[in-house]
Amino acid sequence: MNFLYSKITHHKKLILIVFLCLLHGYNLFEPPLEVQPLPQTWRAQIARNMVRNNFNMLLPEIDSTGSSPGYVRSEFQLYTFLVAILYYFFGTHIFLGRCVSIIFYIISVIILYKLIKHIENKSVAYCSIVVYLLIPLNYIFSQTFLPDPTMNSLALLSLYSFIVYVDNMLDSNKWQWLVVFFITFTCTMLIKMYMIFLLIPMYYYLFSSIKIKNHYYKITLLIIISILINLTWYIYAEYIGRKYIHNSWTSPMYWFNYKLLFSPSFYIDMLNRFVFQIFTPIGLSLFILAFLQRKYKVNTFFIFWLIAFFIFFIVCLNGNYINAYYQLTLTPIISFFIAVAWLSIRPTLKNSTFQKMLLTALLIMLVFIPIIPHFKIPKSKKEMVQSAKILTKQVPEDAYIITFHGTQLFLYFFDRKGWDINISNGLFNVETINKILKYKSLGAEFLIFESQEQLESFTKYLNDYQLVNKIGKYCLIKLK
Repeated sequence: MNFLYSKITHHKKLILIVFLCLLHGYNLFEPPLEVQPLPQTWRAQIARNMVRNNFNMLLPEIDSTGSSPGYVRSEFQLYTFLVAILYYFFGTHIFLGRCVSIIFYIISVIILYKLIKHIENKSVAYCSIVVYLLIPLNYIFSQTFLPDPTMNSLALLSLYSFIVYVDNMLDSNKWQWLVVFFITFTCTMLIKMYMIFLLIPMYYYLFSSIKIKNHYYKITLLIIISILINLTWYIYAEYIGRKYIHNSWTSPMYWFNYKLLFSPSFYIDMLNRFVFQIFTPIGLSLFILAFLQRKYKVNTFFIFWLIAFFIFFIVCLNGNYINAYYQLTLTPIISFFIAVAWLSIRPTLKNSTFQKMLLTALLIMLVFIPIIPHFKIPKSKKEMVQSAKILTKQVPEDAYIITFHGTQLFLYFFDRKGWDINISNGLFNVETINKILKYKSLGAEFLIFESQEQLESFTKYLNDYQLVNKIGKYCLIKLK
């Protein structure tokens, strides 16, 4: 009977995990506009152009530079390369990019379980991945067209393989874990260079283990080689950026900015994000409780892991403020601490009505309330996508267009190269018209206006054009 009960309990746990994983595909077939639309469409452009450019990972290309090469300096395009392979076989569909993110997110769930189980036990590991699957920020970004879910998965695998190797240094049959660590750690930093902060918990674990000193040098040598590979890539990426266009995702704008420390809006915005998108009120309470409870002793490795994140948060303060997905690196470690707190108070709540009420409240607060705004893509953005699908049929594939959205989104959905001009108040001025004439001399033929007001404002300066079509509020004109 005990064996049967154990089997049923195991299957219940597995069903819960599978169910929570499936919930992460809620926007699978939607355009990448629900959150951080510009970074998503940038990667989507790169993946699409990679197929057209014979899978050249060394020259990631976007569409917003018109007749000039759109090569940008960026992270290593491992994620977009994987998406491009799927594009090649199955066609250019956004859901394929989302599938890659979801698959890597699910892999990160498995690795997090194995990592915590290796250091702690099954109960903590299981509870940790349940929390990890419920964290709102993971729901929001686990299915986005971004490399961060892939990076998170590789980061966890590098941590896990490192720990397994360190614990089995004297076993000659475990050398493959060192190889896995080297590859995954190198790829993690190539995707996001700030993941070098993972070395803090790694080296704590290494030096807290009583092993042969010679093995320390072997690991350190591989880490140095990994860092040199990354430096080579980012120096090359900087060269590409300077040679073609001054556009960077590794720009200093993402590093520490002391001015933010004196900005009240920074503290308000980050508090709102941490309380409602990352921890939730209940999750934050449990996280704090993890450091106050005395029943469960936390392995110091996890403390150093948490410290590493906060060092990264300060060093990349501006990037963390601008991009919420930077905090995805925090979600695995806070899942562990919330799980520890929950397990420490669970015995006092066992089989009580209060426990059921708390679990229900936790589920609602942890998932549904914070992510409701991210389920639905704004109607205006859907109209933009539908209009682009119709208008693009009337523009030759080799034609260059000019849009005035200010975010380059229309260029992606129009599937044409061109330029995007940001106009203030939706109205044109002499400076804007001069830019249009400049781009016309470089080959621009078509203009797309977002409203009748924009078109009327434009005609005050230029009237030598032909109205090609109008779909809803969007107008397509051809310059003469």
